[in-house]
Amino acid sequence: MRRRAPTYLLSMAVLAFAVLAAFGTPAPARGAVDLRICGKVTAYVSAKVLATGLLTVSGVPLLIAADTSLSSRVRTGANLCFALNLNASGKITDASVTANATSTVKVCGVVTSLARADASSQGSLTISGVRFVLGVGSTLPARVVEGANLCLRLTLDGFGHVRGATAQVNATSTVDICGVVTAHARADSDSTGSLTIGGRRFITAIGSSLPAAVRAGADLCAHLTLNALGQVQGGGVRLNTTSTLRACGTVTALVRATGTSTGRLGIEGRSFVVASGSELPASVAFGKDLCFTMILNALGQVRDARVQLDVHSTVEACGQVTGVVAATSSKDGSLSIDGRTHVVRAEADLDADIRADAFLGLRLQIDLFGRVAEAIVLRLGASVADACQGGGEPAPSGEPGPSGEPGASGEPGPSGDPEPTGEVKPSTVVNPSGDPDPSDGPGGTAKGDDGDDCIPDAGAATRGGMEDHERGGVIPDTASLGRVASVVAFSAVPFALLILGLAAWVLQRRLRDRIPGRDLEEVRP
Repeated sequence: MRRRAPTYLLSMAVLAFAVLAAFGTPAPARGAVDLRICGKVTAYVSAKVLATGLLTVSGVPLLIAADTSLSSRVRTGANLCFALNLNASGKITDASVTANATSTVKVCGVVTSLARADASSQGSLTISGVRFVLGVGSTLPARVVEGANLCLRLTLDGFGHVRGATAQVNATSTVDICGVVTAHARADSDSTGSLTIGGRRFITAIGSSLPAAVRAGADLCAHLTLNALGQVQGGGVRLNTTSTLRACGTVTALVRATGTSTGRLGIEGRSFVVASGSELPASVAFGKDLCFTMILNALGQVRDARVQLDVHSTVEACGQVTGVVAATSSKDGSLSIDGRTHVVRAEADLDADIRADAFLGLRLQIDLFGRVAEAIVLRLGASVADACQGGGEPAPSGEPGPSGEPGASGEPGPSGDPEPTGEVKPSTVVNPSGDPDPSDGPGGTAKGDDGDDCIPDAGAATRGGMEDHERGGVIPDTASLGRVASVVAFSAVPFALLILGLAAWVLQRRLRDRIPGRDLEEVRP
């Protein structure tokens, strides 16, 4: 019996250890992870065989079970990620250690669910349909609440858990752009994508989607909605069909486009958007008077332009207006007058008198493209004759007026309305002998119908030389007679002296023949 006591006691001890082993706190199986945490190690005391240790990561303190050793990479100041196995007491019994490679994620949208993390457990965040794990000990701004429409800049640790974030209100904006899609990577629920169109690159937001027509090589016009971070969160597209527009006038506004922003062009009160990435010619300057031939994209933006100086010409038109279509700020009008239709350029303002059925005489200013830039009313009449008097069409004439040129007979032509007196009528009397009548010559006396001499009255003599010439008579005026008399008197003096000398010489010869010789000496001069 005494020999069996030690054996009995040994069996009882083994049984006790077996019970303790069965009901004690076993260590978790290798590979089962209870906690993941990343961050900077701010405190570390390694565990001993009979003493626990301490590990503080990102401000979260954790106990290390006795006789548990961690990687040699664990030291104060290291930025690490830990995959930890914990016992029932929450002590670390094993750990997998890696470097903490952080990343940043930007996401905008409505917060649909939120469970904040604390010092011992993780949390969760769902925004714009994307769910994120909040790391142990992580914090979020106070404005991050369910229902808020925010843009978050999230910092993720090596496990992809949120360590921290900044938040701002999600103020959306829109962008209209046309061009060829040169690259497109679609976004998904975990990462952003990209879109390059018309030479401009956009980031597509996490969880966003674009129409299936958006693919590389497609020539599209897109209306994109951007979040507060400038990411594309949605949009619509259509085919990029171009059109041509002509416009003339003074450049009243000019903001040149850049690769990331649109520009603006103002011409005589009309405003055009210049597509981003488009370049206008260097000759386009504020205040210049130019004519533009513009290529517009499907959004009506100026994609390209050619310019020329705006040279005006002037034409006159008269007649009845048969049709008027007023021009608008973006559409040409028309004006039909005298059987011809003129294009009236956009923004041209026609006078109120220019209306259908009106009889007008107009002066039209025509621009480089042959369109009416301005119409000036010269005459407003009750008929075509009134409107065209002195204008583009000659006024209709009645009976011929008096002619100053002689007829074929050399006699003055008949006057339209003869004066009662003083007018010389052509003679119709024919000389019976067949010889010309002396009175028919230039120096003769004109005969009337009754055979009497036609003598101009005193009133006719005062009408001047031009009227006498038109009647066929030549009556010199007093000044002419005086000049003739003075010429004759001046020319007669030498002749008179010559005659007197001849007379004296003849008298002397006669006296010499009558007187004897001795007496002749006495009479000699």
